[in-house]
Amino acid sequence: MVALSSCGAFLTIGFLVLGRSIREALFLARFPVETLPYVTAAVALAGVPAVGLFTRRIARGGTRRVLIRTAGGLAIGVAALWPIAVRSGAAVIAFYLWTAIGTLLLTSGFWLVTAELFPVRGAKRLFGLVAAGGTVGAMVSAPCSRRSRTRSGSPG
Repeated sequence: MVALSSCGAFLTIGFLVLGRSIREALFLARFPVETLPYVTAAVALAGVPAVGLFTRRIARGGTRRVLIRTAGGLAIGVAALWPIAVRSGAAVIAFYLWTAIGTLLLTSGFWLVTAELFPVRGAKRLFGLVAAGGTVGAMVSAPCSRRSRTRSGSPG
């Protein structure tokens, strides 16, 4: 379970880092950097009801099922928005919001599922190993994210 959870952390945190870099590169290639705080505020505003809905769904449907559906919905949204976002400013904003809120929910859901897998005593001992997988995921995706920022013309 530790190895599987560590792999999950690798994928989750790797996607978090890469997703952030891609959405910011797309955004900064189309909009001035001065507008970035506005879209960040929109993420915060839209994130509040999204987290509320996510929490209610978890309470009703179970953490694992909701996390699987969230990951699937995030993947479908990214696949649908990506081809449009490279051409349309409005789609870039939608892509930004979708990936920012999606990674927020995905990351918190991952840690909720992981917390359910291990008893408290074991979790204190093993969460460092699980988090190490996330650290490696961030390290692996960081060079990829630098390349995406360089290609889009945003500062890297």
